[in-house]
Amino acid sequence: MSSSLWWDDQHFQLQLLPSSAAIANSSTSTIYIDAGTSGSLGGEAQCAVYSQEMFKYLQEEKDFEADESVYLYIDVGGRHNEASWGSRFHIVMEALYSSKTV
Repeated sequence: MSSSLWWDDQHFQLQLLPSSAAIANSSTSTIYIDAGTSGSLGGEAQCAVYSQEMFKYLQEEKDFEADESVYLYIDVGGRHNEASWGSRFHIVMEALYSSKTV
């Protein structure tokens, strides 16, 4: 929830993701990316931009399929806090634990 992909100079997407065996195969991994848009481009709004970039990267470079092995939810007006995460928690649960996986 509210992925902090910008953290540590984008270490996740620049260092960890390209070398990660766990994310190397879209048939064995499922990823949910989530961000709000409230705030300045230095805050939550920038996190939403990074989240969209990550979603695109996973599809184009790692062969993840949108709404199958990688999910993106941008909460317009959403904030980086428990109230916003709680209001959209059902979305991640429905994406990752749909009826097809139960």
